[in-house]
Amino acid sequence: MPRSGKTSGVAKQLLVLIAEADMKAHQFWIEIVALGTAIACGLALLLATLGAAAATVAGQVESGQTAASASSRPQAVRGR
Repeated sequence: MPRSGKTSGVAKQLLVLIAEADMKAHQFWIEIVALGTAIACGLALLLATLGAAAATVAGQVESGQTAASASSRPQAVRGR
């Protein structure tokens, strides 16, 4: 007995609905991974910026201390 066209149409619609639901579930996880990646990159950039700023400040403080200690030392002047 041949099946009616209506039954195969309903089965097709059901398969499409299942496929769409499956795609939405995958899309959800892809969005979660993309969001996590964006957050991780933002935090890495923030930490790199803070580290560079701290290194710059430490270098300025260190060079200031070196200049201050050099100027406070008595220097001997030798004549010819």
